[in-house]
Amino acid sequence: MLPFGNLSQDAENGYFADGMQDEILSHLAAISDLKVVSRTSTQKYKSHPVDLKTIGAQLGVATVLEGSVQKSGDQVHINLQLVDARNDRHLWAQSYSRDLKNIFAVEGEVAQNVAEALKAKLMPAESASVGAAPTRNAAAYEFFLRATPHYNRGNDRHDLVAAEMPLAIMLYQQAIAADPNFALAYARLAIAETSMYNFAPDRTEARRAAAQAAVERALALRPELGEAHFAMGLFALWAQRDFAKAREQLQITAQRMPNNAEVIAYLAATARHEGRWQEALDAYRRAVQLDPQSTHINFQLAFTYADLRRYVDAMHVLDELLAAGGNIGDIRSTRATWLAMWKGDLEPQRTMLASLTPGSDEYAANARDFFQLAWWSRDYAAAIRAALVSTDAQWRDPNNIALPRLLYLAWAFEAQGDQVKAADAYLSVQKSASDALARGNASVDQHLALAFAYAGLGRKDDALRESAGALGILPPSRDTVGGIATLNYVAQVDVRSGAYDAAFAHLHELLELGSGTSISAAMLALDPQWDPIRRDARFAALLRQGENEVKLAP
Repeated sequence: MLPFGNLSQDAENGYFADGMQDEILSHLAAISDLKVVSRTSTQKYKSHPVDLKTIGAQLGVATVLEGSVQKSGDQVHINLQLVDARNDRHLWAQSYSRDLKNIFAVEGEVAQNVAEALKAKLMPAESASVGAAPTRNAAAYEFFLRATPHYNRGNDRHDLVAAEMPLAIMLYQQAIAADPNFALAYARLAIAETSMYNFAPDRTEARRAAAQAAVERALALRPELGEAHFAMGLFALWAQRDFAKAREQLQITAQRMPNNAEVIAYLAATARHEGRWQEALDAYRRAVQLDPQSTHINFQLAFTYADLRRYVDAMHVLDELLAAGGNIGDIRSTRATWLAMWKGDLEPQRTMLASLTPGSDEYAANARDFFQLAWWSRDYAAAIRAALVSTDAQWRDPNNIALPRLLYLAWAFEAQGDQVKAADAYLSVQKSASDALARGNASVDQHLALAFAYAGLGRKDDALRESAGALGILPPSRDTVGGIATLNYVAQVDVRSGAYDAAFAHLHELLELGSGTSISAAMLALDPQWDPIRRDARFAALLRQGENEVKLAP
């Protein structure tokens, strides 16, 4: 389905066309007999392109649905046509004119007509689901559609969650105020709240409770609703880290929304968090088939390869994304970092960062990479400059661990030999992390920040206690992905605290589990963090271990 054209005289009504397209797409994805390519792969195309044959080949589809929406006052006019992309033959066309008060069931009607035109069979449960109207309240539906662009932007790019999801939350809350029985709005509200909890991040009890209340209300109103189970699956995944529950809920969702690439991708993510790597790879590949040009899903497939130290496969996925014109900045940055992880080659990262324009958004977004390159190059003056220039309070690593920028600055001051400035920075980090923990924000990030601060201040026992607290919250046995990222930092705290035996044990465990986006043989050789243990005979054994791909369970 290509983006719908907005024929309304008021360009501000573009949200309505986008929202209608999104809901029709959701209804079509619920039909198991259809393969429906997801929105993220089609959104870059025009609503009525000239070369449908090329687009069909790029998306791997034979049929394309085009449409336009015109909203004028309380009247809505929708034009749709189904075209054979191979020969431009029109298979079906229909217009729908509705009063805004009676627009609610049109998405289901369109989905049923398209399925009939394609001779797709609907199971009885699918027919009931596709035909159900989400609400009968025009004001509630208006708020819901207005929320969709904000929800999609935050959902597509997690770095935009903090900016976009609060707007979506406000509009979903207005939709629910207009119709307290609007289950789909509750489901989307729950996902938006859960995204804020995990990615903003706002890991407070108030945010978690708001997400839980919304998802429980959605399920109470419509227990058969696939989106409600999806919301519960994401809540279990992100807010509870209950992967068994997440898998159960996402499997229910997949039964109700069988062609939804996002659902399959989150099933893959759940498998990855549980350390079921082969299952994760298989599911990500299936999701890519449904959403071939999704930067996010392809990225996660590449991350899975890289975690397994299958860097050749990871690079192949990233190169295909670059060729397709994906989110170029993020792809280039990740590719350069992984080349350093794989081969110890810093030149691709140096070249990539040198191409950025100072003062640009992309330059600011790569602040941590500038520090990282300088740190790995042992150019501590440049590392200090990178940390001082950035205005970010925290720097988030690729595995979603956020540490204070001041902590990085303290490391660079310390490595340069400026103990006074290092101590000042460590004291600031200690106070900030201690205050956050006292307020009840007992996150892995805060425990790790405090552990590093204590280690820098010479309080070794306190440092090890805090790092143990972080690992107690998120061990690899509970969450392979998050636990690996945590364990990497715990090993660094071990080294900084002189607990070398513990550091070697933790590093050996890391390399066994699959940690190619956190640590590798090349990184062990490059990173100054490991200098204190570099001459230990056990270090050479770690280098040999880190050169091999991770062995998957049979």
